[in-house]
Amino acid sequence: MAANFPNNPNNGDTFTSNGVTFTWNGEAWKQSASPGVKGQKGDKGEKGQKGEKGEKGQKGVKGDIGPTGGTGGTGTKGEKGEKGVKGEPSTVAGPTGPTGPTGPSGSSVKGEKGEKGQKGVKGDLGPTGPTGPTGSGTGTADKIFEGNTEAEVIDTGANGHFKVTTEGSERLRIDKDGKVGINSSIPSATLDIQDVTGTDNDFPVLLLGGGGNDNGDLAVNSGEILQAGHWDRSTGTFTERFRFGTQGALGIAGSNYGSSGQILASQGSSSPPQWINSTTGPPGPTGPTGPTGPAGPTGSTGPAGPAGASVKGEKGATGSTGPTGPAGGTGSTGPTGPTGPTGPSGNSVTGPPGPTGPTGPTGPTGPSGNSVTGPPGPTGPTGPTGPTGPTGPTGPTGSPASYTVKQVLSTSTNGSVYYRYYQGPVDTGLSLTINCADANNKILIEYTLYGAATKDSLVMGTRHFGSRLLRNNSQIAAGTGASGNGSNESCYTSTGDNGISCHAFSYMDTPGAGNHTYKVQARHHLSASYANYLTINRSRDGTHKCISTLTCSEIEI
Repeated sequence: MAANFPNNPNNGDTFTSNGVTFTWNGEAWKQSASPGVKGQKGDKGEKGQKGEKGEKGQKGVKGDIGPTGGTGGTGTKGEKGEKGVKGEPSTVAGPTGPTGPTGPSGSSVKGEKGEKGQKGVKGDLGPTGPTGPTGSGTGTADKIFEGNTEAEVIDTGANGHFKVTTEGSERLRIDKDGKVGINSSIPSATLDIQDVTGTDNDFPVLLLGGGGNDNGDLAVNSGEILQAGHWDRSTGTFTERFRFGTQGALGIAGSNYGSSGQILASQGSSSPPQWINSTTGPPGPTGPTGPTGPAGPTGSTGPAGPAGASVKGEKGATGSTGPTGPAGGTGSTGPTGPTGPTGPSGNSVTGPPGPTGPTGPTGPTGPSGNSVTGPPGPTGPTGPTGPTGPTGPTGPTGSPASYTVKQVLSTSTNGSVYYRYYQGPVDTGLSLTINCADANNKILIEYTLYGAATKDSLVMGTRHFGSRLLRNNSQIAAGTGASGNGSNESCYTSTGDNGISCHAFSYMDTPGAGNHTYKVQARHHLSASYANYLTINRSRDGTHKCISTLTCSEIEI
């Protein structure tokens, strides 16, 4: 019998059960090291009452294993009590109680089998596992990319879409309306697939396979019509060519299913087939009647007339003709008459047309339309002029100039060019060679360069556009200490997508005697994408154009 230890004991409290005393040591009930008392004969137990449903017990503290008790005397076996009424089982499993102290050794009489213990409480959830290793790909909040392959979510307000690019070319797009384009950046259908493998290839645009009798390769929902035809992208118009009705009937150019017994006939390559009646030629004429069969056999002779008187009478009348004999058997069938003339030819019946061949390759993309820029907004009112500052003191009179301009060379270009994808630096077309006569002479280089960096025709963010000065293909006159994705250049500006900025730059160089070639290059810092442009002497849409110049002056000091 399990001991029912009291709750909330104080240190040093004792508890006796079945003749064994336990002491609370502040952490657990420990059995006192003393021999057990011989148990008295138990009274016959009364029939137990039906137990009430037990409440869920609190989880007890696991007790220490107590010392082995002394051997108790053998008690008189009590009479077996009556079996109590089985209590209702608890619906909530109580926690597993702590291991009780080892009881004193009992007598050699084998005790009765104990009741099965209650199911233990389910353990707590383990701690969260460590974070897995970082993947090899690269990503931002809205883009996953590796090299020039990426998957990106784009939403600037009303044109949210998802696109996938491989090797720098867009392959998949889901637009804001849920239309899916494969090799089509402007899908015109729920699923718009365009050929990508070229005009001369051995691969179809759409290849289906693996379907069986239970699922097929191409299907629509039961009760719907499967329609096929041509789609005009320019007008958004569908022209139906044939259909399969809900029961499998074939319709031509709509719900034209024909009538029972009709067949399809071709009308050539310029018109769809049509339903016609199925006909055959008229029967030939009946052949001539065969010859008459042979006559039947002669009938039997009739009976003789009565004898005359002994007086020779007159010759008796001729007896009546006997009955006609039975008709002779039917003669054999005469030979078959000649074949009647051939009936007129029936209408020529052509089987249904074969399946439509694969769609031809997509034609080349037409030239991009001009981007139309709205008129600029009105200029705001000019602010009031500030007060004029006081006149400064007159400076000392300068000495006469002690330099001489030996020569001035200049070049210009109004060629409007643009570079897609390529980040640079690239030549602008400004290049000039000058012969410096003396090693102490100076070369004054001045250039004005018009250009812009543009991105996707968006109007947000910065578009850094840089230019650099080179002497004999080596960069000179550059900034220092660039960080991040920047670089050290001679001049930088930032432009809008359809704007133009001007780089006006001058530099005094001491190159030494001899011929020296100066030239100007440009670059941008946008991503390497075909949607990004670097333009020289023009806006992105080509509406505005300029001229850029390079001037070199040799100065003798």
